[in-house]
Amino acid sequence: MFVPLVGFAPDADPTQPGVITDCDLIVPTLRGIKALPGDVNAGVATAPSAVSAVYAYKLGDGTNRIVASTEGSASAATSRLYDVTTSGWVDRSSAAGDYTATAASRWTFANYGDDLYASQKGHQLQVSSGADFTAVAGAPKALCILSVLDFIVAFNTDDDGATYGNDPNRWWCSAAGDPTSWTPDVATQATTGLLTDTPGAITAAAKVGNQLVAFKERSAYLGTYIDAPAVWGWTLIPGAGLGAFSPYSVVSVQGVGVMTIGIDNIYMFDGSRAQPLGSNRVAEFLFSDLDYQNADRIVGYHDQAKSLVYWWYPSKQLPDGSLSRYLAYNYRSDRWGFGRKITNFVFDYLAPGTTYDSLGDVTSTYDDIPNVSYDEWLATGGTYQAAKVDVNGVICTIDGTSQESYYETGYLGQDGVITNLKRVRPRFAVAPDSGDQRHLYVDQLGTAEITSVAARPMVDGAFDHVFSARWHKARHTYNGNMEVLGLDVESNPESLE
Repeated sequence: MFVPLVGFAPDADPTQPGVITDCDLIVPTLRGIKALPGDVNAGVATAPSAVSAVYAYKLGDGTNRIVASTEGSASAATSRLYDVTTSGWVDRSSAAGDYTATAASRWTFANYGDDLYASQKGHQLQVSSGADFTAVAGAPKALCILSVLDFIVAFNTDDDGATYGNDPNRWWCSAAGDPTSWTPDVATQATTGLLTDTPGAITAAAKVGNQLVAFKERSAYLGTYIDAPAVWGWTLIPGAGLGAFSPYSVVSVQGVGVMTIGIDNIYMFDGSRAQPLGSNRVAEFLFSDLDYQNADRIVGYHDQAKSLVYWWYPSKQLPDGSLSRYLAYNYRSDRWGFGRKITNFVFDYLAPGTTYDSLGDVTSTYDDIPNVSYDEWLATGGTYQAAKVDVNGVICTIDGTSQESYYETGYLGQDGVITNLKRVRPRFAVAPDSGDQRHLYVDQLGTAEITSVAARPMVDGAFDHVFSARWHKARHTYNGNMEVLGLDVESNPESLE
C-alpha cells in the first residue's frame, strides 16, 4: 500500500494516512518532503558584532548591495549600519555615530530606486545613496517602513514632540515622489493619520500588490491609495486572530498574499479575506512551543524559487530568545515542515558588489578589471538565494549538503486487527546517503509508545522489520540530501478480535 506523505501535522489525527507527527530539519516540497539544505559559507567577511537585520537589493546599473544592521554590544544599547562586501563590513552609520536602539531592536529597510531608507524606533529615518546614511530632515522615527507606489510609508512613529510625539497608532507617508519630504501638505500628499478602531500599537506592515496592510497584535487594517487629501484610506480587516508580533514575522508573497503569525493561528490575507493555514495541523503545536516573551524576534522569509515561507521563532525549550526552531510552509502544495536549528537572521542573499578597494578578493590581474570609475561597484549579477546569518556573524547560503534529518509517521494499523508489518520502503525522488528506521508500536491508542527496534539500517532502499501489533509507527533518520514522496507499506492482518 502506497501512503503519500502529507507533511508535518502534529495537531492532526495521528491515524490520518501520510501524516507526519514529528520531524527535524524537514521542509515541504511540491511532491513530498525533503531534508533542509545545509549551510555554505558565502565567502563574505564576518560581522563585527551580533546582526539584527540584513537587506539585499539590485541597483539600476546591475550591481548588488547588501546592507546590515548590528545590535551593538551588550553593555551599550547601540547599533550600526554597514555595507557588506567580500572584503569586509564597511561602516555606513551616520556621522553622528552609534544609533540609539535596544539590543534586540531590528532595523527595517525599503529602497526607493537606488536609495535605501532604514528605520527603527530609536532613531530618525535614515537614507543612503550608496555612501553613509544620513537623517532625513523632518522625517519621524518609525518602527517599520514600506516603499509603495511613489511613497515611503512609516508606521508606529515618533517625531520627538515636534507635532505628534510618540504615537504607536500613527502611520505617516512621505510626499509623492519625494521620500525626503515629510511635512504634511495637501499639495505634496505628505500626510499622517491614526489607526485607533482597535487597541494596541502598530506592530508590522506589509504590501498586497499596491495596497498596504498595517498590523497590530490582534487586528489588521487594509490601506488603499485614494489621492489627496486623505491619500490613504484604511478599513479594518475582519478576523479576531489576525495580527502580528513584529515587522519580520510578516511575509509578503506577491500574487498570493501576506502571511503572518497571529495570536491563535498562522494566517494568509490575500487582499479580500484572512484564511487560517495551521488549523488541525501546526497551530496548536506552535503556540504551545513559542516563547511569547521573545515573540517579537520572529523572522519570516520567503524562498520564492521553492514556493516556501519560513518562520524562525524562539522556543520555550531554549528560553534565551534565540531563533532555535522553524516552521516551513509550501503554499503550492499546502504542506508543512519543521526543524530545530539556531540562526540569527534569514534573508534574500545577492552576491555583494566589489570596488577597487576589494579587488584582491576577486582578481589578481588588471587585465580582468572592468572599465568603471574608482570606488564604483563592479557588476556581479546573480539571483536571490536563501541565506542566513549564523550566531557567529557568518553569512551562509542555504543550499549545501543536508545534515541528519528525520520524520516520524502517524500510526499505521487498524482498531480490532493485529497487523503484521513486514517492510516500509520510502519512495525517494532523491535518495539519501544512508538511513535507519526506529519502529514503535502500541496496542491501544493513547498509551505510551514502545520501541521494538531502535535503529534498523536501510538496505536496498527499504526497511525490513517483521513485527505484529495493532498500531505501528516508523521514524526514518537520513544522512545527506533526501526527498521522499511517500511510503510503500507492506503488512498483513494477522488476526481479528
